[in-house]
Amino acid sequence: MDIKDLEKLLETTDDKYAVLSNKSNLISYKITLEQLKDLLGKFLSDESKKRFILENPYGYNVVTLTDLLGILSVDTLSEILKNNKEFLQEKKILTYEIIKRLKTEDQLKFVSIMENVGLSLEEKRKILVYLNPDTKEKIDKSNLSYEYKTALEMHVEDDFKNIETIGKIIVDFNKDLEIYRGLDDIIAINALKIREEDKEKLLQLCDICPNMIIRDNLMIGQSTAQEYKNAEKWIDSVIQEINPNWSDVEKVAYIDSTIGKKISYTPDFGTELFEAGDARALWKIIDSGYGVCNGIAQVEKYILEKLGIKSEIISSNKHSFLRLKDISLPTKNGEFVVGDTLLDPTWNLSNNRYGAMPPYFCVSYEQIRSQDINKYGTDTQCHKNDNLSDVTLSLDEEMLRNAFKTIGLAGKDGYFPIKALFDKSEEVDKSMPIEEEQISRQLDVLKEYYPNFAMLLDNAFK
Repeated sequence: MDIKDLEKLLETTDDKYAVLSNKSNLISYKITLEQLKDLLGKFLSDESKKRFILENPYGYNVVTLTDLLGILSVDTLSEILKNNKEFLQEKKILTYEIIKRLKTEDQLKFVSIMENVGLSLEEKRKILVYLNPDTKEKIDKSNLSYEYKTALEMHVEDDFKNIETIGKIIVDFNKDLEIYRGLDDIIAINALKIREEDKEKLLQLCDICPNMIIRDNLMIGQSTAQEYKNAEKWIDSVIQEINPNWSDVEKVAYIDSTIGKKISYTPDFGTELFEAGDARALWKIIDSGYGVCNGIAQVEKYILEKLGIKSEIISSNKHSFLRLKDISLPTKNGEFVVGDTLLDPTWNLSNNRYGAMPPYFCVSYEQIRSQDINKYGTDTQCHKNDNLSDVTLSLDEEMLRNAFKTIGLAGKDGYFPIKALFDKSEEVDKSMPIEEEQISRQLDVLKEYYPNFAMLLDNAFK
């Protein structure tokens, strides 16, 4: 049986609604949504179509119900919008999503009666934002309020090159930002793409539209306006601590170390609690203090770019890290070599947090690949990328220690802070032969140097 058979049945039966609302018919006749819409339009009155949508016999989701509402006459649609608000709220159906699907003549008619539908000012402004360009041109704006005029002047992103903000308002930072108040849920901004001179205005917009979305280039997750503000404030405080006379390597060392003290690898990765978007959204990661590799790499890249240091996020099949580009590396003979080198912010996290030398800092591709071999001799291929064979530059250990010494993160002798813990631990090991007493004293030493980590261990054993 096909749709032609169903049409014949509908032509001969009196109770057409019963046929079209029978879910088994939908399955047996293999009707598509578009075919169903055509049948509803051809065989049911507007009142019966309204009944079909409100009863929702097929259990359609919000997208399909929104689509179906668009087949009603403007008058019947307006009646539903006015008298069935609980249904719309329960199904999470947005008024502007319905109206933007209508033809120009129907949009014009709806706008003419919009004041009688019982909509809030924000709802009406959103409808005006999403009207077809042809509709906007035909509306008489001479007697419209400022709120309506400004809404009609707004444009919506339709360029799929900007997929992360598609379908959302294109904010004009040259206008009075107050015109966007109340439109939070239809605003999404990629804060990595806005002009530097608009950054301060974006912070102002965060106060006006606190529930708007802030996106980044990964397009996986999103940050809130407050998370963006908090993160930017933290980034500014970090940059203020940087000595402008430091070399680029020293600046990278400071940023990498600071990120290690601020951010941890997401502990729930791989569990049912894990939220992929949250762990990869740039400003959310900074604000929460948790992320995964590509998100953490994006954080470091973003901060380095603010310092004029170029980098690129590199991915293998399993992991993401950074390629530092055209950076000047000091050598033992006092000269410098310029080129690309690798940095793994994620694999450096724990070393930076506890004041140890970061092993994945300014290394060659050969060096970082050698660390992919686990103790069983298996190549995990975490850093395998065939486009990195030309990355041969690395920072000598002595020069690495000197860089961290210059910025105050290593001692005058070039040793990292964690050495003090190792030395103290060795003293305990030699002076306390009784195992039980030694373990207790070693934990005391750990508490002395790393109280937070020791507290975690203490809780784990309770």
